[in-house]
Amino acid sequence: MNWSKVWLGLLLGGCGASAELAGTGPTGSTGVTQAGAQDAAHFRSLIEEGSVPEPSLLEQVGFFAEHALDQPEADCGEVVCAHPSLAVAPRFDDGTWTMAFVSLNSPVDAETRPRQPVHVVLAVESSLAARMVTGAGTALFEQVLAALAPEDRLSVVSFAEQATVLVESAVPAVTDISRVELPVPPAADSVDLYGGIAAAADILSVPSEFVGTSRIILLTTGRADAGITDAARIEALAEGLVREGTPFSVLGMSSTYQAELPRSIAELGAGNYAFAETADDLEQLVSQEAGVRLVALASDVELRVVPSPGYRVGRVYGARRATVEDGAAVLRTPALFLGTRSSADDTSEGRRGGGGGLFVELSFDPASGADIRADQPAFRLETSYTDVDAEAAVSFEHEVKNSLAPGERPAENWPHFSTPEYGKAFMMLNMYLAFKAMVELYAAGDCGAALGVSYMMEPGVDEWQNRFDDPDITADGEMMLLLRQNINDLCRAVPVPPSNYEAGCFAL
Repeated sequence: MNWSKVWLGLLLGGCGASAELAGTGPTGSTGVTQAGAQDAAHFRSLIEEGSVPEPSLLEQVGFFAEHALDQPEADCGEVVCAHPSLAVAPRFDDGTWTMAFVSLNSPVDAETRPRQPVHVVLAVESSLAARMVTGAGTALFEQVLAALAPEDRLSVVSFAEQATVLVESAVPAVTDISRVELPVPPAADSVDLYGGIAAAADILSVPSEFVGTSRIILLTTGRADAGITDAARIEALAEGLVREGTPFSVLGMSSTYQAELPRSIAELGAGNYAFAETADDLEQLVSQEAGVRLVALASDVELRVVPSPGYRVGRVYGARRATVEDGAAVLRTPALFLGTRSSADDTSEGRRGGGGGLFVELSFDPASGADIRADQPAFRLETSYTDVDAEAAVSFEHEVKNSLAPGERPAENWPHFSTPEYGKAFMMLNMYLAFKAMVELYAAGDCGAALGVSYMMEPGVDEWQNRFDDPDITADGEMMLLLRQNINDLCRAVPVPPSNYEAGCFAL
């Protein structure tokens, strides 16, 4: 498997200028990516093996995170800056594809912040299905201890029908856990996921002499069929921990993995999310997670994309937690952390970009935009959060104009970008939509339309590469052609371009 070496989020990753904390505010640029999966390695590996992945395996956050995306200077004078932009592209039909994009970055460099000791709580499911991947667990515990610094601490919670504390506040340099094992599950087992998370929270709530930060790493099959099984209550428990400043990573496992609830927990905004197919994968992931250093930057983060007259919010991409409220697209996350790894070893073979952001489709609303001309606002971005260090509320607004009238189609077969240097963001969204359509149409039994999407997209990929020759889009294009070959091998059909394809056309 290929596992990522990008940071967690909303977390900050990638290269940037060093921070300067004097004057009007810090400057520099370190990109901020969404919480959740940080690559599409599993999706890619299935295509490389000759398969057509299930649609649920295409993680949009992970797909975007693989793409490198240049950011402007984070010169807003705050610890987190927002950068909105707009693209207007011709659609494959006679319509127009108008898309807002919002990315975040920070002037803060993690290396300028002193390292604090960390208390890692490893919450490990010990069901029968989990044990097929974890084994007795001893190797996992030893991997975590080896990745910690002498001043750190490790606690281990086992949970199945009940939760049990196996290790509490172990000191790496003097603790021998070679005999600590997960309990053997009964033949008929059940899993109290809420109880496992609650036990981890209880360890962190007990007063002690330890001074530093804390982290929870959850290893789960996604089952929650004992104790409190309500998904909303389980997610609320995890969110409460994040709001209190505890980063929360989720590592899925087992051949019967149920992704929905673990993915929702991971996307709260404070941890990584990955899936381990084998015991070796899991050991590698656990070791990597233990080596991550996190510093809280902001809490109660909210992005609000408010359409101007002439537009209404359509589809939203890039953040599964985003909602549409009172006509605006809204993304809230309880906390934002700065992250780096203590190890410089890159154990991945996939693309490492750290890109991504919030994409909001702006559909033409003729009822309110019939008389609106070009060069008028298309949307307003409202950003707010609490600066953790300053304990102060931060808010600012940006307004982005459309060089065309609402709904007006570009005269040439190329998009209009409000910020040309952000053009790649919209191209990578186009590629995501191509993969999404292809696997969904294949799953629905429409092989001809699935193949048709790739033929529709191919000229746009070629034209983009003629202009920019971007390695990420090159890799996307190669994967699209390989997926087309897989679909053709599995169900030969005549390519038929779908009439309702939702992407933009970058070349005709």
